[in-house]
Amino acid sequence: MTATGSGLTSRAPARLMLLRAAARRAPRRTQQRTFVVAARKQPQQARAYSSPKPPHLTSKTLPRGRIGFVNGIRQLQKSLLNGFDQRPTLSELLPPDASITDVDKEEIKNLPRFDAAEDAEVLLCASETGFDLGVKRLRKALEQGDSSITLHGKELQCLGFDTERPPTFRKGFEQNSVSVLQLASHDLVVLFLLKNMRHIPASLQNLLEDDKVLKVGVALSEDTNALSRHAPGLTVRGLVDLAPLAEARFPSLTRRGLRGLVASLGGRRLSKHQSTASWGQRTYTPAMIRYAANDALAGLFCFARILGHDREDERKVA
Repeated sequence: MTATGSGLTSRAPARLMLLRAAARRAPRRTQQRTFVVAARKQPQQARAYSSPKPPHLTSKTLPRGRIGFVNGIRQLQKSLLNGFDQRPTLSELLPPDASITDVDKEEIKNLPRFDAAEDAEVLLCASETGFDLGVKRLRKALEQGDSSITLHGKELQCLGFDTERPPTFRKGFEQNSVSVLQLASHDLVVLFLLKNMRHIPASLQNLLEDDKVLKVGVALSEDTNALSRHAPGLTVRGLVDLAPLAEARFPSLTRRGLRGLVASLGGRRLSKHQSTASWGQRTYTPAMIRYAANDALAGLFCFARILGHDREDERKVA
């Protein structure tokens, strides 16, 4: 009995240590189970409202830039010309202006900084409920005319559109999935943190597929290709690429990236310091949030300038 008792006594500390170790691991196991259950439910929701798979945006016969030109001009013509009796051409609506020229790269450094996010509300959405709220706020802003532009008597509803994703530094490797999707009216920017989601909620998908709401930005084919890898059933409609539009409106411009357009059309310097930031990380710095918001607002800013609208002048008159 003594030997047996001493054997049990010697095992007690070891068992106590195992129980303590199991107790420390218990919360982590619970979180993992919760995550797995959520992951099993979400694909079923995604299949319930996913649209047909979008066609490939690339072509073996046309360069990528030329495809963007054709799609951008075609979408804008469709939005502008519907409702006109005599169906004017795009050049009649937006006559070419050769007086706008490129700003030298060295001169851009001395321009005042573009920081429209300073006067806008920035909303971060990291859950399905948050996504629904963000879309609701954007829809309300559109209804109130916050980002509407009137051209020849026709009102266009438009949102600045951009995405952020972790950079790929190895040449030839596929681009990473989208971490952040930015949609902006003039006074509201919504950052949809797709890195936290395994699918795109129906409310956001419906907004992206609404061709009555123009989504304006630069190099949109790259953004939509990356977005389709995150959500294979998504087809973004209403896209207007600013680069081909600026080419048609201002033939003398050769720098038609977002930074070049902001400088040439608005005399402002768009910062790109956060372009290679780690967008896949858990939290974002204030500088990253402001950068993402300004990128979406810059697209809306340039679109208004291309169409001949200066919102700052309109506010001064009001």
